[in-house]
Amino acid sequence: RVQTPEPTAPRSVVTEGKKNHEQKFEFKLVAWFYSAVGGVAVLFGLGFLLRYAIENNLISPSLRVLLGLVTGVILLGLGEWLRPKMQRYANILTGTGLGAWYLSLYAASQFYALVPIEIAFIGMMIVTALGVFLAWRTNSQTLAAFAAIGGYLTPFFLSLDTNKTHVLLPYLIILESAMLLIAWKKPWRWLVGISLFGTTCVYLDWSNLYASATSTDISFIYLTLLFLPFLGRTLYRAWTETKADEMDFVLLFL
Repeated sequence: RVQTPEPTAPRSVVTEGKKNHEQKFEFKLVAWFYSAVGGVAVLFGLGFLLRYAIENNLISPSLRVLLGLVTGVILLGLGEWLRPKMQRYANILTGTGLGAWYLSLYAASQFYALVPIEIAFIGMMIVTALGVFLAWRTNSQTLAAFAAIGGYLTPFFLSLDTNKTHVLLPYLIILESAMLLIAWKKPWRWLVGISLFGTTCVYLDWSNLYASATSTDISFIYLTLLFLPFLGRTLYRAWTETKADEMDFVLLFL
């Protein structure tokens, strides 16, 4: 039997389609770039206006914190509104809004002493949880990284002056569990590395300050609860040969 070749599109049609695709890509890239530049310019303008008001004592410390929190709400709202059309730019706005909340809570506790450290700590926990939820819902690696970094920096931001073992270490367990769950469901393996590094840094800082004032049994229990999930996850991937790779064995070694 003689097989007749399938008809192919003329070269001119293929070239024109490729050209149209490139033009659409260039348009989207330029539109995103100018939108990002415009957003950054607006943020810088608001920042300079706020700095001028602070330097001239035009607004009180409580109002400064309130403005920061309101700015975060506005940025998150804009991010969600623009997400269907401009996802990357929306992620920038959402991450900036979360950052505004982090900084506002930090300033309220450390600079102006408007709220106790415990309240600021709980507030930052809520911000981190919101960032994790948004990263999961929007499938955004950028928001996941921002939530992870912000979550692990929270203890360093607040610099707890008293031994808060039963607050800090359970917080770490919850945070790392959320990160490992995301890395389990999403192909974001680097999130495990960030979580392991952040957990190690926070635990070493706590151990340097308060381990001597804590019983050995409690320290060992928390140490096990903190690092056993990383070990279990890596061993599981190593035993399922279809999923293991070099990074898994590096994490297992660590």
